[in-house]
Formats: sequence, C-alpha cells, structure tokens
Amino acid sequence: MKEQSTSKGFAILSSAAIAGKFLSIIYVPFLLKIIGGNRPYAIYGVAYQIYAYIYILTNAGIPSAISKIISEFVAVGNTEVQKRHLKYHDFYFFFWV
Repeated sequence: MKEQSTSKGFAILSSAAIAGKFLSIIYVPFLLKIIGGNRPYAIYGVAYQIYAYIYILTNAGIPSAISKIISEFVAVGNTEVQKRHLKYHDFYFFFWV
C-alpha cells in the first residue's frame, strides 16, 4: 500500500469521526427531550452499548470464523462436512441476524 493512500484513508476516517461527533452534539439534546431526562438516557446508553457489542460480534467475528472453518474443510477436501456446516450456519444466521 502506498503511503499516500494511507494518509488519505486516515484523513477520511478522521473527518468521519469528527462529523459523527458533531451529529451527536445535535442529536443528544433532542433525544433527551423525547425520552424525558438523564435517567432514561443512562438506561438507553447502557442498553446501546450491549446492543453495539452484540452487533459487532455478529457482523465481524462470527462470519469470519465460519468462513475459516468452511475454507479448512474445502482445503482438506472434506466436502460432505463442509456442506453440512454451511447449511447449519445459513439456517442459524437466518434466524439470529
């Protein structure tokens, strides 16, 4: 990767983070008004942290682990077990994600 593209990517991610912080400055007072104060907002904040953790886990961790398992079966040549695992995990993700 070129150094120019790394610095450009860093600049884009930094500007996106700043834009997100700016939007939250605008968003939070309206949210507090809607849900009725600081205490419900604290409950919302805790629940959102749990939701964000589960969301990241299901969208980043589990699919990559499943693809690693499937690719190992394909590399070994064990297609029967690979197909069985793929069907099971497709069924699992249909109901949980």
